[in-house]
Amino acid sequence: MFTENHVTTVDARLIGIAREIASARCPADIVQRSFGSAVLAATYRGLCKGCLLKSRKSGLVGCPLLLQLWSYERFPIGRPYVSIDTPFGLEDIAGAYVPAIGDLPTMGSVWARRERQFAHTQVKGCYPSFTMQFDSLHEDQVIWEPYSYQTITSRYPVGISALCTRDRHY
Repeated sequence: MFTENHVTTVDARLIGIAREIASARCPADIVQRSFGSAVLAATYRGLCKGCLLKSRKSGLVGCPLLLQLWSYERFPIGRPYVSIDTPFGLEDIAGAYVPAIGDLPTMGSVWARRERQFAHTQVKGCYPSFTMQFDSLHEDQVIWEPYSYQTITSRYPVGISALCTRDRHY
């Protein structure tokens, strides 16, 4: 979740945390951190770097999956065809989650746990096509607040993982 352009190396700041997790005998031995906030910050930094670097090896770093799910939740462009209006209920979480211990779906579950279909035809030169589609978007086609209480309860009547909102105050 903390990707860089180094390919075969990892950021030295993460080594101590990895050792702490690997040597922990129980969860209490691991210092509580807001990994969600750290992933978000790394993704912001990666987007900034990706826009400013001019090297042939430049690329988007951070957590591209987070960016992808973020765009799926907000824009009707470039996302798989999934019935997001159908509530994500018990039949969707059967065998995958254990509600008794609070392991409920995350907001990304609707994209990962449902049957997905992508476009039936390939678009050559997708950048100009996506640019044109974004340029023609109207304000009412963008989902501005996908994580509101009303949206969450309508899409996930069983509830979502407490991990999704635990660090909201940060």
